[in-house]
Amino acid sequence: MTRLKATTSGGVPPTRAGRIPKWRLTLVALFCLATVWLWRPAAAIQIDADSQYAFASQLYADRQFLEAAAEFQRFVFFFPEDPRAPEAGLKIARAYMHAGKYQEAIKAARKLAESGKGKQVTAGAYFIISRCYREMNFPTQAVATLHNLATLMQDPQIDDQVAYRLGWLYLQEGDWDRARQAFEKVSPAGRPDLGIEPILDDLSRASDLPRKNPKLAGALSIVPGAGQLYCGRYQDALIAFGVNVGLAWAAWESFDEGHEALGTVISFVALGFYMGNIYGAVTDAHKFNRQQTSRFVETLKRRHLEGRQDVYFRGRNDSPPAPAIAFRIRF
Repeated sequence: MTRLKATTSGGVPPTRAGRIPKWRLTLVALFCLATVWLWRPAAAIQIDADSQYAFASQLYADRQFLEAAAEFQRFVFFFPEDPRAPEAGLKIARAYMHAGKYQEAIKAARKLAESGKGKQVTAGAYFIISRCYREMNFPTQAVATLHNLATLMQDPQIDDQVAYRLGWLYLQEGDWDRARQAFEKVSPAGRPDLGIEPILDDLSRASDLPRKNPKLAGALSIVPGAGQLYCGRYQDALIAFGVNVGLAWAAWESFDEGHEALGTVISFVALGFYMGNIYGAVTDAHKFNRQQTSRFVETLKRRHLEGRQDVYFRGRNDSPPAPAIAFRIRF
């Protein structure tokens, strides 16, 4: 007897009709797992105020000032009500200042000064602005900023700090009288802490500094090299005398031998060197005086600012000057 096998209308056995291969099921499962893994919720990052402030402070201590400014800004943004937020604002401005970004420092300090965070914060902001102007070689604006602070605050302690900084500013400019007047405005109560009396004692010796009179140096240079000799620049004096005498002799010889055109050219050249000799002597006198002033001020700073942590002048929190190589060519 012959058995008949049941078939579908298409001729395919029913047991094979709807079966999906196992490898396809495996791929679908793996795809679903990968999708769930990739779209899982990310773990939340917690910013802690203490950790953020400590991190920013460490960057500042390591003199990574631009990075420190960014992290202090992050701290102020996320924790504006933290008691350390005003100090963080000051450090933002200081960090920019130490990084040489003076305009950014002034902008940050002005924003903080206008925020109404208290007298000490406002005073610190003004001090930073004044110092930035000094670093930018704008002493007039630096002085005006301090005077504006004194007018705005009218606080005895802040007045002492303003007078102290004005004294150092005038010292930097070599204005001994104004510097003395500024230091003397510090109140008796504030003088011991700021060390005013020793500064005034040293400042009294400023009148003993050797000086050169620029007018006299120029007058002496009627004789070539005499002005440089007066300023202590013996090599320059010898060169000036030799060049001017040599050119004058060459011009004389040219005219004597009938070479008027050559003599005229040499005379013009000799006149230029002669005028340069006078101008150089006047410049040397000014340079001598500036060097004496600079040395005197640096001596005072070493004596009275060494180790002092101060927002206005270089102290323990400030960056040291970057090493540099200078080349000097003398003619």
